Amino acid sequence: MNPRILKKLSQRAAKVLEQLGEVKGLEMVVVGKDCLEEIERTVKVDRKHHLRWKHLPNTRGNFIQKRGTVGYGAMSGGYELEWWDQCAYSMLRDFLYFELCSDFLCNDEEPSERIKHLKNPSCVFRHAKNILKSKHQN
Repeated sequence: MNPRILKKLSQRAAKVLEQLGEVKGLEMVVVGKDCLEEIERTVKVDRKHHLRWKHLPNTRGNFIQKRGTVGYGAMSGGYELEWWDQCAYSMLRDFLYFELCSDFLCNDEEPSERIKHLKNPSCVFRHAKNILKSKHQN
């Protein structure tokens, strides 16, 4: 995925996550604004996109994300607190994944059939919109 597209998807997903109420108790962080170098992500960013934009890997071997990429984070842990964060698009996709697969043991349907609904960003946002509609009807 292109880092520029990830930035735009994260900004769009942040609004959806707030409407779903999935970010209560989490702090919104923005790359560049909050002095963050990068946010954890679960989507693959291809090397060719970074090389085209002339971005080099940082000291940990990861590529730096575009400024303005939105994510959420919080302190967690018991004795020694650690900061964790994740980009908003990855959080939305993970939320929908668990929403779709949470009751697969109760049904005869294979979870892989349900995961097909999350094959691209437009499907992710379409499914999130459906969940929002059903949430407002209840």
